[in-house]
Amino acid sequence: MSNALLEVINLKVYFYTLSGVVRAVDDVSLRVLPGEWISIVGESGSGKSTLAYAIAKIVPPPGKIVGGKVGFMNRDLMEFDEEAMRSIRGRHIGFVFQDPLTSLDPLRTVGDQLAEVIQVHLGVSREEAVREAGDLLELVGIPRDRLNYYPHQLSGGQRQRVVIAISIALRPELLIADEPTTALDVIIQDQIMDLLKEVQRKGASIMLITHDVALAAETANRIAVMYAGEIVEHGNTHSIINAPLHPYTVGLVDSVPDLWSKKSVKSIPGFPPDLRNPPPGCRFHPRCRQALGICTNESPPMTAIEHDRYLACWLYLKR
Repeated sequence: MSNALLEVINLKVYFYTLSGVVRAVDDVSLRVLPGEWISIVGESGSGKSTLAYAIAKIVPPPGKIVGGKVGFMNRDLMEFDEEAMRSIRGRHIGFVFQDPLTSLDPLRTVGDQLAEVIQVHLGVSREEAVREAGDLLELVGIPRDRLNYYPHQLSGGQRQRVVIAISIALRPELLIADEPTTALDVIIQDQIMDLLKEVQRKGASIMLITHDVALAAETANRIAVMYAGEIVEHGNTHSIINAPLHPYTVGLVDSVPDLWSKKSVKSIPGFPPDLRNPPPGCRFHPRCRQALGICTNESPPMTAIEHDRYLACWLYLKR
C-alpha cells in the first residue's frame, strides 16, 4: 500500500472537439503526501486546471479521462461512479475554483450555502449547521453577521474566502486550489495564502494550481512544472527554484521579477504548441535554445536524477 495521500499514474485527459483531439493532460504522474503542499506551475493552457479537475472527476465536456489511475487514500477513483464520487468531493477532496462567483449561488445567502454543506454531509441540525457556518466565516476572516449577505454584497476577496470556508467545512484531507488569487490585489492575495497555510497546519494536503512561480514557491514543499499537457520537472521547492534544470523551468524562474536585484527579467520565446497537433519528440523543443537532435523526434522519459528530483529532458539523461 502506498503512503501517498494522492497518487496519479499515467493520467490522460483529452478533449474531443470538432477541430481535433486536444491532449490536455498526457501521461501525467505525481504523488502528494499527507500534510504536504505541492504547487503545479506552468503557462496558461499547460493543462494544470484540467489535471485538477480530473483528480476530482469533474472534467467538463467534451473532455474525457481516457487513461491512467487516480489513487486517493489507497482507492482508485477511476473505478468510482458519480454517486460514489459525491461522497469523496467536499468530504475528502475540497476544491477552490478560480472564480468564486461560479461556485456560489447568487440567489442564496452565503450562510445558507455554508450551512447546507454542513447539514447534508455531517447530518447535524439546522441550528448547529448555522452555528458552525458562522464559526467558519470567522475562521476565514469574515464577520459572523455576513451570514445573511448574498454573494454580490461581498468583495472579490471575501467571496473567495467564503468559497474556501465551504471547501474546508468538512475538513477534507486534500484541498485543491485552482488559481485562487487571480484578479485579487496583492494584500488580499497574501491573506488568501495565509489562510491556505492555516488549512495545511491543521493537517490537510494542499495542491495549488498557479502560473505565478513566486506564489508557487512561497510555501510549497514541492513544485511540479507542467508544459503542453506534461510534467517536465518536479522536486523539492528549494531545488526547483534555486537550481532549475529543464530549460522551460529555467525560463519560468528567470521570468520572475525581483525588486531587490539587478537581474533582468527574461521571457520565454515563442508560444505553447497546439495540443491538437503537438510537436514530435520533446514538446518544448521548438522554443528551446538548447535543443539537441534527439529532442525533435524522441520524447524524453521522466527520470529520477536525485532524491525527490525528477526530470524529462535529454540534456541530462543518458542516451
